Amino acid sequence: MFCEQEAKGEIDYHGFYRASYPEPSFKRSLRFTWKNREKSISTLLFGASVDFEIGLYTSIYLISKREFVNMRSWPDVQVSLGRDNIRVQCHDFRGQIGSCYAM
Repeated sequence: MFCEQEAKGEIDYHGFYRASYPEPSFKRSLRFTWKNREKSISTLLFGASVDFEIGLYTSIYLISKREFVNMRSWPDVQVSLGRDNIRVQCHDFRGQIGSCYAM
């Protein structure tokens, strides 16, 4: 877990990133260094299980792969979660998920 790695000195939390647009209460963007590599912006969905996030990102990846078949770069996809909306960006890497994250 993030807090355990921070207590061990494996992660250095640099604070949250204030988005230029309103974010849902369950979504936060933050900055940290892990294994001597800085992550300038990362997103956490508070209260979401790992299973939910894997399912969400896999679903958006498969939809994007089908809908944007001839596009080199895929646009982000809007997702409704209850009363809030988030955008999910996926990137293909050799026919597999290269990266997928909430925006």
